[in-house]
Amino acid sequence: MSGMKRPPAEQGNQGIIGTVQADVVAVGTGARASKVVHTAPDREAVGAALAELRQALAALALNPVARETVAVDVHTIEKEASAPKPDRDRIADLLSGLAGKLKMVGVVVGEGVALGEAIKKVAALLKVPLSLLGLG
Repeated sequence: MSGMKRPPAEQGNQGIIGTVQADVVAVGTGARASKVVHTAPDREAVGAALAELRQALAALALNPVARETVAVDVHTIEKEASAPKPDRDRIADLLSGLAGKLKMVGVVVGEGVALGEAIKKVAALLKVPLSLLGLG
């Protein structure tokens, strides 16, 4: 069998010998490597979207306790969004919790166009899937 070349599927282990330094590595016939990089959100756009959210919430007729609870949630979202690497899961939980609290006091997020759009905009800028918020 010397001199005969085996088909690629029968060539055996095609490994790397030595040291490799890379973010991603693909080895072997047909191998592919990819890397997903999440960039930091546009701070100015996020700030503007959060201001819209605050404005939409201010227009609601909430009792003082509900208003304060919602304000604390928005402040926490702002704090998390301004972190060097925002925790998208935490922001999703906070936005979902905010929508849930509003629902408990009789506000349906989908009905209030300004409110719903503001929440969607914040979620989109911070790469939070709307499906996690029950809005997508």
